[in-house]
Amino acid sequence: MYCVNCHKETPENFDTCIYCGTSLQPEKKAGILRYRNSLRQKVTPITIFSCFFTLCILAGVVFSIFVLKEREHPEKVAFNYAVCVKNNDASGLALLLPEEYINFRLRYVYYSREDFNEFLRGLLSEINGFYTKKCSEDFRIQCKVKEIQYAEKNIVSKINSFYKENLFFEKEVEKAARLKVIFDVKGKTGEYTTVITDFVCLKIGGAWCYALEFPNNLF
Repeated sequence: MYCVNCHKETPENFDTCIYCGTSLQPEKKAGILRYRNSLRQKVTPITIFSCFFTLCILAGVVFSIFVLKEREHPEKVAFNYAVCVKNNDASGLALLLPEEYINFRLRYVYYSREDFNEFLRGLLSEINGFYTKKCSEDFRIQCKVKEIQYAEKNIVSKINSFYKENLFFEKEVEKAARLKVIFDVKGKTGEYTTVITDFVCLKIGGAWCYALEFPNNLF
């Protein structure tokens, strides 16, 4: 740093000139201002857009990881199923089903996504209405998974054969699990417990799904 009075060089960590004693604080402040201005010049709209775009990509990756984590275990499918029942959420239930199953039903039975969702709404409304009658409209569901039985390889092979021959699945069923699920339902007018012993989940494409229609003799 050079003194503004005698123009001699003084070390950066000195507040006054070592030759004439002139204060160097104004020069330091000017240096800081020049540094800040250079930063402002570098932060252009393109830089801001690039940062925003990068953050969006990172957010998408984190969200994808979170969604996959939610379907990493069959218990999660049962918990999410209970939420769909409580909220009468047909779209949420559709997300728990294998895409291969939905494609088959759309191709040969319902012909439109809305018709298929109407079918799911009917199923949920029946269950939701039952709990409403027993416990009141603002009932709460607590889901408990008491047991999980995983299918052996030979059973998984039979399950694959069934779905390929009857529902034309193209993707392989990697694993299968039968859960014993207990729904404790409580509301203002009562309590009710439902035990589901044949809640079957299938792992397809790395994610667990709910087998809405599953033949009992297979597993």
